[in-house]
Amino acid sequence: MKFEWQFKNTTVCQYEQKNFTSKIQCEGANTTSGLSLTLTIRNITPTDEGVYHCKLHLSREAANGQSHIKVEDCLGSTHKLLDNGTASCTFDSVYPSGVVHWYQGDSNITNASKTHEKQDKDGFYSVKSEVPVKIKNHSQPYNCSLWMPSTNRYIFSQLVSLGSKGQLQWICIIMGILMRSFII
Repeated sequence: MKFEWQFKNTTVCQYEQKNFTSKIQCEGANTTSGLSLTLTIRNITPTDEGVYHCKLHLSREAANGQSHIKVEDCLGSTHKLLDNGTASCTFDSVYPSGVVHWYQGDSNITNASKTHEKQDKDGFYSVKSEVPVKIKNHSQPYNCSLWMPSTNRYIFSQLVSLGSKGQLQWICIIMGILMRSFII
């Protein structure tokens, strides 16, 4: 008998091998209902996104199934600053990559901004955007908003005014996690 979970053609969990790490928990059970193999993934990151295959091979039978993991609308932290003639917003641990839009009052000033992004080893992005500040016009604060083209919506918006600094801690919505236990 061979009973396992695979991801990207690599076995991540097998029935008779208990596997407990900080990331993966694999547990097989033989009950009166039959065999089951449960895969639990903790601290899901974009690199975990994809199709997981559960495969069972017996001497005369085979069965398989799939579970899909999709990671959406992640935002770890934000930082804002208005200093030295520049307003800046940084969005860390973003997934998928987003677009920063800038406003001052009712005016969209995104075209005047410069945005840079980096991707880390876990697949998250750091997105930093800056816009020049008009020295004469501090009466209205600047607004930077993170737009997610994948879901067609803003996931965070913040005001940036003279001397402002700020931070937001971890927000992440993980959608479409389906895990399956097979019983034979």
